This record gives sequence, C-alpha cells and structure tokens, in this order.
Amino acid sequence: MKNKPAKVTVSDLIKNADSIRQEKKQCKTKDLYVKGLDGVVTISQPTDEIIEDALELPGKEGDRYLLYNCIVEPNLKDKELQAAFQCKDPLEIIQALFTQSEIRALSLAALDLAGYGDGRVEEIKNS
Repeated sequence: MKNKPAKVTVSDLIKNADSIRQEKKQCKTKDLYVKGLDGVVTISQPTDEIIEDALELPGKEGDRYLLYNCIVEPNLKDKELQAAFQCKDPLEIIQALFTQSEIRALSLAALDLAGYGDGRVEEIKNS
C-alpha cells in the first residue's frame, strides 16, 4: 500500500450502497485441479451460515462439512455416488475421495472465495 487510503464516510457508503449489496450477493465459484482425482472440481463460495456451522464442528469434521456443502461439481450429495463408495454418512464421501491434505487445501480455497485470508483488511501505519 503506497498511498494512505481515504477514510470511508457515510456518504461514500450511501453512494455505493447498490454496488456493495450486489457484490455481497454474488456467489463466486472456482475450478481446482485435484491430483488424487486427476481432475477438476468446482467449489462455490460458502455462505456465512455454512462457515459458522463448520467452525462449530469438532476437529477435521468442519473441513469435511465445508467441502460437502461447497463442492458443486461433481455433486457429492448424489446418493448413487455415496452408495458406490459405501458411505453410511453423507460426509464420508469427502474422506473417500480426498486425502487429508487435499481436504485442507480445498477448504482453504473455499474460505478464500468467501474473503478470508486475502488481505481485505490492512492496518494503517502512522507515518
């Protein structure tokens, strides 16, 4: 950040209200190559509710929940797919298809789509 950005004012927010609302409504997707599958999966931006639910789950269960709800292609909720992998619980499909490192990487990519960890907020240093 070279120049110190201007402070946001109420009038700025009012003037940009439509574009701010529109940006928040957009659901972003991203195609990601997964080595273990030797193919591409499509993830979608998680909703705030999905993120909150995932954070409340113990251990690695949160990552599995997040991916189960964010991978849109292929459809991991497909009952025939789950039966083929003998999943007793729907979230088991995540472990059946991906390694733990892939689960973590895909989860971080989904969170990145939601704006986590991408430098959206920076500290302004007094100079």
